[in-house]
Amino acid sequence: MKRVRRLAELLILGVVLLYLGCAPAPPRKRVVKKCVDCHSDMYARYTKGNVHKPVEGGDCEVCHRPHGLIGGVYLKEGTPQLCFRCHKGVGRDVGKAYVHEPVKEGKCGGCHEYHNSPNPHLLKAPMEGFCFLCHKKADFSRKFVHSPVEKGCGTCHLPHASDNPYLLKMSMDNLCASCHDVKEGSFVKAHYGYPVKGKCTLCHDPHSSDNKALLKKGTHPPMVEGECDSCHSSPSSPKPFALQLKGGALCFSCHDGVEEEASRKGAHPPLSKGECLRCHSPHASSFKGLLRVSPESLCWRCHKVGKGKGARVVHTPAKRGDCLSCHEPHVSSVAALLKESRNRLCFQCHERSGFSSSHPPAFKGECLKCHAAHESKFRGLLAGPEGKTCFSCHKKVGEEMGRFSLHLPFAKGRCSSCHNPRGSTRENLLVADSDQLCWKCHGKMKKVSKGAKLHPPFQEGDCMACHGPHSGDEPSLLREKTGKVCFSCHEGVEAEVASAKFSHEPVKLLNCTRCHDPHASTHGAFLMKKVPLLCLTCHRDVAKFWDKGVAHPPAEEEGGCLQCHSPHGSSNRGMLSKTAGVLCAECHEEGGKAFLKDHGGIRPSPGGCLGCHDPHGGLDERLLLPVEHAPFEKGRCIACHIGGA
Repeated sequence: MKRVRRLAELLILGVVLLYLGCAPAPPRKRVVKKCVDCHSDMYARYTKGNVHKPVEGGDCEVCHRPHGLIGGVYLKEGTPQLCFRCHKGVGRDVGKAYVHEPVKEGKCGGCHEYHNSPNPHLLKAPMEGFCFLCHKKADFSRKFVHSPVEKGCGTCHLPHASDNPYLLKMSMDNLCASCHDVKEGSFVKAHYGYPVKGKCTLCHDPHSSDNKALLKKGTHPPMVEGECDSCHSSPSSPKPFALQLKGGALCFSCHDGVEEEASRKGAHPPLSKGECLRCHSPHASSFKGLLRVSPESLCWRCHKVGKGKGARVVHTPAKRGDCLSCHEPHVSSVAALLKESRNRLCFQCHERSGFSSSHPPAFKGECLKCHAAHESKFRGLLAGPEGKTCFSCHKKVGEEMGRFSLHLPFAKGRCSSCHNPRGSTRENLLVADSDQLCWKCHGKMKKVSKGAKLHPPFQEGDCMACHGPHSGDEPSLLREKTGKVCFSCHEGVEAEVASAKFSHEPVKLLNCTRCHDPHASTHGAFLMKKVPLLCLTCHRDVAKFWDKGVAHPPAEEEGGCLQCHSPHGSSNRGMLSKTAGVLCAECHEEGGKAFLKDHGGIRPSPGGCLGCHDPHGGLDERLLLPVEHAPFEKGRCIACHIGGA
């Protein structure tokens, strides 16, 4: 009974343990670490001074991916979109008419630090000098400074965007009127009684000036001297700002010489039409000659030559807006208002001594045959691609573009790599002496093996003896097939081949470089390798017995092939220099007793050596061919041949 109870208790205990083992574990509280828990050093560095809100709260994940990417700390999104997630107002400002350039380009980091800064608004520099990081301080610190400038740029301007030009907080007239009472007596007196209410920047510089009352650098004398009524009606008239005369007639009433210029042929159209104010300001200007805008932008307003847009190269005077270095502003006897005739004008800046008479367009001043006057997409202000420009005169050279092999500078149209477009005392306007020119690019070819002999044309730099300068119908710019090029100097070889009954295959194909190096070699006759190694590159069977067998001494030794064979052409089969029998007899005494004994007492027929022997090698010293007729193999020549010694 006790045993049964004990078993029952154990069974109940097992069921309880089984239940407890299958029951789910109690939930564990998830611990999430923040970036600052590990990067405390960075957190300490970034929480000094004015701190970006997410950094202050240790919420790096607001901007950064929490796990990084490929081992780095990366932003969730690029700027400025990432910044606009929180700074929604700035994001909306981007749609306004006028946007600060860094904001337009999405370069928030151009002005602000991302984590912290000692300056308000996380600015990269103190507010009082911040704008001068981009804007020239000299324009804001002349003798007389406008008081709002001293208070800070934010007095008048918005930092990100505005509906008004120059990022002004309100329209220019309203902004000026917010400080200056246009009805106040001293204001009216300063303007000589004229009811001026706006357009202040026509006369005044809004930031600073070396003139009193912030008048611009250049001023029209009648305006400064209070003689406004010399151009306008009197201040007491119903229309005080009405002009005394219309158009150019008003300007010509004082500027007599200009009126005469306006009537001449070739006058600048605005002048001849009396539209002086197209270019000049009537009251004051920051630019010489009372120009309306800066010289570098004035002419571009009408002359849409591109303003350098899309152009890689801009003529220096055009780039700096110095149009008057080449052109007259009002009238000229030369077309396009040029100061001088075209063939003399360029030499005012570009010394004629730098141009050789050998290139006629350059020396004659016909610069515009090749160059654009103002700007170009091409190097050297060329009117078109360099090659195309040259080929417009050198048509035959241009036709070579269709050939098989092209010199790389020629193919790219880079004629100036080899030729000087300004002219040269060298033949064909070359930029260097012909024996040195090719080495400018192909200098590595001069590094030949020690002890190498140089092919005379190569040694003398006479590359054109074999190669064309621009193109060729053969590889490597060769003037003709290799053989024909070689035969132009090696006439004896050509004659030898022509009279030969049998020709070496490479020679027959005019492929001399199969065996010879055209530039330099450490081997005789400029061979690519030593003989017999060179011959074995094609004639591999010659050495079939050399490894396991015996080589014929002349064949194996250096230069041995040429003891028996002619390298180019021969009247004998196998390119032998003489008939086989005669050739063998030079080394083997055919009439001796030993010779007859070796041949079973039978005298071989003249030239019959190759019927039994391999001339290059064999299985043993006899150099016999590997497959032998049974009687011959047993030395029973008498079975077939009658006679003996």
